[in-house]
Amino acid sequence: MRRPASTRHRWFQFSLRGMLVAATILCLWLGVWANGAHRQRLAVQQISQLGGDVSYDRQAKEIRAPAWLRSIAGDDFFLKVVGVRLHGRKIDQMRRPLALEELDQAVGAITQLRRVRTLTLRNTYLSDEDYARLAPLASQIEELAVSEQRRMLTGSCVQYFRDWPRLRELTIYSIQLDSAMLRTIPHISNLQVLAWGEAQLNAEAFAAIAECKNLRVLTLAGCSFDGQALARLRAAPSLKTIDMHNIGAYPQLGSTSGSQKAAPPTDYYFSPVGDEQPISETSNGSSDADYEKWLKQLLPGVEVSWDFSS
Repeated sequence: MRRPASTRHRWFQFSLRGMLVAATILCLWLGVWANGAHRQRLAVQQISQLGGDVSYDRQAKEIRAPAWLRSIAGDDFFLKVVGVRLHGRKIDQMRRPLALEELDQAVGAITQLRRVRTLTLRNTYLSDEDYARLAPLASQIEELAVSEQRRMLTGSCVQYFRDWPRLRELTIYSIQLDSAMLRTIPHISNLQVLAWGEAQLNAEAFAAIAECKNLRVLTLAGCSFDGQALARLRAAPSLKTIDMHNIGAYPQLGSTSGSQKAAPPTDYYFSPVGDEQPISETSNGSSDADYEKWLKQLLPGVEVSWDFSS
């Protein structure tokens, strides 16, 4: 039985109307996506001009699109920037300090990259106070790494990260640490991974670290500290792992009298690995057994690992 002409006409009208609506939605979506890709391309260019570089959510070779489409739309249409590194412009094989105006420009560019979650600043020559200029990024950065080998920071820059709600990984290397400044760290409520490098740590510093309620991993690289200061970390409710890089544990031997042999080590000190042979978890000497026993008693339930490479 044939459908009436009026029914076929209404079905055709409905189909045509649906196609037009779908085409309109598709065009709007492509327009928004293309605009985002254009905005990303401009931001990446600006960061590159300032001496920085970016990382994407995947490699360009993983893009599954025809070559002709990539040549028209560009890779920024398919890739999203997730990380930014700032380290100043390279002039005559030398990195030039990042000027404050350039830092402000870089921060403005990063705010246009809504999926950026990782930020690294390396040898920018910024002072502790200059890090306050990163405030516009507080709502998006989850992993922040600061490495200043040519300018000695005191660590007071940490206070500017206390209100970053998404910050869960913080790495700070090459700092002339003021341990009192570490009191700010527990206020970074979501902090789960903390890495500190090339600093002298005291009991006060470890006490502040122990107040981080969600801290699970602590990494220490090239640091010096008294072994007993580690005991403060017993109060860290979530700490599971301590990773040490280029740090050795050295026994502080008991006193001797006459022909009496030296007493077993009752404490250890930690410092960057040098000419003196440190205790190692892979050795089988008696001092190593004493050390492992000491460590387990000091930090029950915490796994400690070593990497002696610098």
